Amino acid sequence: MRVQHSKFDELRIQVVEEALDRGNVALTARKHGISPYSLYKWVKQYRDEVEVT
Repeated sequence: MRVQHSKFDELRIQVVEEALDRGNVALTARKHGISPYSLYKWVKQYRDEVEVT
């Protein structure tokens, strides 16, 4: 069963996946106007969720 995400969650996932593909979290954060610290936390949460499923 798929969990519904808000538009913000979907945007967050896209930014995290872009950061992982690019291999540079800080640069991706700057591109999207997000604090690098916040994006690092999002990446960690994303990895934790992916490893669980």
